[in-house]
Amino acid sequence: MEVNFNWIYMSQFDVWSNNPAYWHDKATTLMHASEILWKSYESGELLDGGNTHRFLMGLSFELIFKAFYVAESQDPPTHHSLNDLTKHCNFKLNGKDRKILEVLTGYIVWEGRYPTPKKPKKEPCYQGIKEQTDPFINTLPIEKQLDGESNQLLKRSDFDFEHLIDLWRKINDAYVGKYI
Repeated sequence: MEVNFNWIYMSQFDVWSNNPAYWHDKATTLMHASEILWKSYESGELLDGGNTHRFLMGLSFELIFKAFYVAESQDPPTHHSLNDLTKHCNFKLNGKDRKILEVLTGYIVWEGRYPTPKKPKKEPCYQGIKEQTDPFINTLPIEKQLDGESNQLLKRSDFDFEHLIDLWRKINDAYVGKYI
């Protein structure tokens, strides 16, 4: 006679999927993993350009936003749009923070478990890459750029761990203040 252990799996699934502390803990673990990778990249030990660090930070933001849903006994959405997920959390982000989350969403989709998204977007097909690159483009005439002027929305350094952790802490503080 075969023993069915499915009840163990289902019990564990129910506990973890409905426990906001577990979602928050996983977000924190991903944030710390990102920090380790960032330090390794900064020291020259890792040569991925920091993409994996940004991917993990994106996932960390996604999970902490989804912890807000779980804390209110709601099923979290299944999409990855960080800006859409913030709408449920009831706190305001400035335009730069929203742009950072938009770019990190691109890392979740384009730098995720696979080397590309599982399916191409319908229209426009380049949108995912465009979302990751546009905020860094200086569109001023070259003469102004040579004089040091810029109209870039973001700088690459905005995605250094030291900068992303400030935004992460702001969101974490809102979560902890409301639910812990």
